[in-house]
Amino acid sequence: MLAVPGAIDIVSIESIALFLDILHQKVDLLVEEVIIATVLLQRLFQKQDQKGMHILSAKNIGMLLIVSFILAMKISRDIVHKNSYFANLFNISIVDLNISECGYLRLIDHQIWVEF
Repeated sequence: MLAVPGAIDIVSIESIALFLDILHQKVDLLVEEVIIATVLLQRLFQKQDQKGMHILSAKNIGMLLIVSFILAMKISRDIVHKNSYFANLFNISIVDLNISECGYLRLIDHQIWVEF
């Protein structure tokens, strides 16, 4: 998983757990945000199928996870770290992160509202 320390090309439960642990430690990730990010990821997968696009790959799953959780935090929090914080945290380009966030939002047609 790209951008997640200790991860390899094959996405494993351990690498996702490491990613979540980093978010929990650094930004106090909330359970609600995990749920929102999961819904957003499901929406992304549905939209890519509906639009006949194949976005998800082992090479970009890390970026898609990062963007999903950033969006989840932006939806649920009053104050959120800037994208530059996450770019530094995961050692990724701020330009790539911002482009990925914009592309993600376009792909899901900006449908970010999640009801509980």
